[in-house]
Amino acid sequence: MWSELNDLHDIGCSVMTAIYAWCDKHGIDYDYALTVRQRYYRLRDSYLKNGIDFRHRMRNKKRI
Repeated sequence: MWSELNDLHDIGCSVMTAIYAWCDKHGIDYDYALTVRQRYYRLRDSYLKNGIDFRHRMRNKKRI
């Protein structure tokens, strides 16, 4: 879930658009989209707590 949603979010989609697409791909009803969003944010916050920040959009590009 994390890698797929993070990839969709990195290309410029909003988090909810990425979650709706992920739910559609995996056959999950949209009624559970907010639950998936909550899980996504909890995973992200867990990474942040351990010093890993995936929110920066330029993380994969070489910085000058």
